Amino acid sequence: IMQHATNHQRTRIRQEVLALLTLTLSCALPQSLAAELIAFPESHNKLTILCDGQPFVNLEFVAWGKDWSWMGFRGDSSASNNVTTMTNSAKNAEAEVKLTARVQRVGDRQLTMHTSLIADQTTELTYIVISLTPASTGFRDGELGTICASGQRNTIKLPLGKQPIGDDISKFQFRGPGGHFDVTMQPPRDVAADGAVRIILAAGTLPANVNVEQRLTLDLPEPVEFYADADDIPEDVDVDRWFEFQ
Repeated sequence: IMQHATNHQRTRIRQEVLALLTLTLSCALPQSLAAELIAFPESHNKLTILCDGQPFVNLEFVAWGKDWSWMGFRGDSSASNNVTTMTNSAKNAEAEVKLTARVQRVGDRQLTMHTSLIADQTTELTYIVISLTPASTGFRDGELGTICASGQRNTIKLPLGKQPIGDDISKFQFRGPGGHFDVTMQPPRDVAADGAVRIILAAGTLPANVNVEQRLTLDLPEPVEFYADADDIPEDVDVDRWFEFQ
């Protein structure tokens, strides 16, 4: 056909072939290139999310007593009805501090984490935080967008150093070459950073028997498979290349 066609006809044929090829690829690529996200409790105080077997983001409970003395959480993780319950406790002076979290998938691309923090005695501490660490390789040259309860917006270049992020933050928006995800906080919290984002649950004085509750909602870029117990991850799921966040 091309041999007997005029220049105009050849050009038109090429355009039609390219259009057909583009349409075919646009239909096929999203399915073939869709990332595989899985989430699971790595331990009693850490939730890990992997993308195609590689770190994507993790959330970890970290605490420091007065004058930055280390408060190491101990505890366990259990699963029931596709819900993970992470139970943690730590001693700070004479007080026992308990932090419990419930994690579940509530939509194809959405996870929620409900935390409850309480001390049996009034105690002085530096911080108790949810430390949120996006993978360094996927977000190193990205941006962190923040939205305050007042509606004020701000954008910070990644990676983060030791710096304040803002007060009364209600939402994060992480964007980078490795993907994107949003975190919504109810109620809003003060946030700082030291490499990782630190969502501050308590600072200074933690009163006795006052329950500090927090809800985080994670909106992910692709459907996520949630395993309430890490032992439930099938052998054919690609986690062989996973390594600890640095």
